[in-house]
Amino acid sequence: VQHVTIEQGPIMRKYGLAELHISTAATSHSIPGLTMYEAEMLKTKIAELAKVSDEDV
Repeated sequence: VQHVTIEQGPIMRKYGLAELHISTAATSHSIPGLTMYEAEMLKTKIAELAKVSDEDV
């Protein structure tokens, strides 16, 4: 995992929604329609898992 970002456009912000973007060396994925809470929790968890993976190498 290289980057994990949260994006919100004006309409998504109005409804309290966000899109989580996850980038790796090979590809990227996004998860749209998350609440901000869900997006923040997933971002934190992914960052923790990526850190553990780096330490194992």
